[in-house]
Amino acid sequence: MKVELKNLQSQVGTTFVYITHDQSEAMVMSDRVAVMNNGHFEQIGTPQELYHEPKSSFVAQFVGNNNKLRVKLHADESGNTIARYADRYDFRLAQRFETTNENEEYDLFIRPEAVIINPGEGRENFQSLPVEVTSILFDGGNSRLLVKPLGTEEELVIALPQTREYDHIRSKDRIQVGWDLNKTVCFKRSDWKLYDEE
Repeated sequence: MKVELKNLQSQVGTTFVYITHDQSEAMVMSDRVAVMNNGHFEQIGTPQELYHEPKSSFVAQFVGNNNKLRVKLHADESGNTIARYADRYDFRLAQRFETTNENEEYDLFIRPEAVIINPGEGRENFQSLPVEVTSILFDGGNSRLLVKPLGTEEELVIALPQTREYDHIRSKDRIQVGWDLNKTVCFKRSDWKLYDEE
């Protein structure tokens, strides 16, 4: 039906407005998507912009899958913004923030497919994190690793490419994961509800 509707729109040559709660439909069928929150627009853009360049914490959490790390920010001696996670891991951010309160919390978002398993040394602009594998969820091309960063109880989801390269990984293994600093977005922590609750 998605393909049929796209073909019909192409043949007719007019603008279609399609309202849906199904993200897959919205992303596949649309040239531009509007994400609404509590009656107002959070962001309007192409599906790629919403996915890769969310403008708010709401959009980052709402569109697709994301890992969210609660961090506190400070600046290093070079003026780079550093995100401290779990009071022990420091990650440099591509974004720069004016941080006046080092106790203020932020949310750092990382897509599961942006995380590289056992990345090795010598990658420029790369952040790494030691983790323990808690589960392997095999689902063909959608397979995932569930991992816990060492010293935390939080669980992260990582895409598990089915290239046979990672067949040796087992539950309880300790491995390194990492990501390019340009693959993360960070927003001041905010509480929001998807639906009004009584």
